[in-house]
Amino acid sequence: MAPGLALVLELLSKRGSSIEVSNITALHFSALAAATSAVSIVGIFPLYISSSSTGNDVAYIAHSEAFHNAGTDLQTSADEDYKNSRTFSTEELQGTYANKSYDFTLKPIYSAFYLRPFSLTVLRALVVNFQSVLEAYVSRLHDAEEEDELSEEEPLPINFEAALKGTGWSVSREVAVVTIRRVLERLVVPRVSRRLAWKLLKDVPTSAQRKSGRFLPLSEYFLAVTRTTFRGQLLGIAATWLVNLLVDIYSYLSGLHRRLTKMQVGDGCDVDYEVEKEELAFLLRKTVGNTLKCGAALTISSVGAGVGVLVLHPSWGQRIGSIAGEYAGVVGMSYLIDGWIRYGSAGHPELD
Repeated sequence: MAPGLALVLELLSKRGSSIEVSNITALHFSALAAATSAVSIVGIFPLYISSSSTGNDVAYIAHSEAFHNAGTDLQTSADEDYKNSRTFSTEELQGTYANKSYDFTLKPIYSAFYLRPFSLTVLRALVVNFQSVLEAYVSRLHDAEEEDELSEEEPLPINFEAALKGTGWSVSREVAVVTIRRVLERLVVPRVSRRLAWKLLKDVPTSAQRKSGRFLPLSEYFLAVTRTTFRGQLLGIAATWLVNLLVDIYSYLSGLHRRLTKMQVGDGCDVDYEVEKEELAFLLRKTVGNTLKCGAALTISSVGAGVGVLVLHPSWGQRIGSIAGEYAGVVGMSYLIDGWIRYGSAGHPELD
């Protein structure tokens, strides 16, 4: 019994002012038990006295009623003390939260160009873009070892120029996303409360680690990490959406410029409004698709972070779950809407 009670009290001590309420409850119960016992004993005691005495029944009854009234007053006083102490603990708890300081620091706007993050960005871009080059090189080595002269299959071309160009685009995109996020942070923080700004800028894995020490129920812990991840990644996903939108607009304007230049250099024919209408519709479809992909990435990454802290670990489980959920959201939504983005409501022309 004692170890179980100690464990319960230790868990209750994790809940702020709950331990104060439990102490007041114990005092209230002790006072009530004492009052009830006193009334019961005094109620029985005059019966034995009255059996051996005469003429004093009224005095004994008055004595019993006085003890009964004293017990009732004691119970009422304990109830009032319990209510007052409970109200005081709630006000104290509210004051504690009201006086809580929300400290955060804005990262430098050019933090993406620091050595460590920039090196990781370049490394990721090289791995992604030079994968095709590595596959072509391994394929040629395999064909050379087999020395199959009857094979009519041409080896895969090794295009270093395209890989380098793709690496440059990838690095530029990631650096732009991080830089625009820093700009959004400086635009949002002065316009929201300090508490909301702290939630938007907090370190999500560290917050998940702190929440794991509160002994929350699994469902409440899952929802808390999901909400924290959603808020923590909101500005990053918004920056990604904005960069993709700017890239799509740039592609549309550069294509429009090439078409107009070709018409001026050529026979000087008028603008084909059907082509321009289709290009503009394609830009709108890409914008809608970009919005849906970013929304799916934000939602599923938040859910994945909640699952990760339950299955794996509070800190790196949140990271792994968030990355996996973001990737799953983008890939799944791309599988659903890429055909519509490319060909519109008419569908694939080869399937008609």
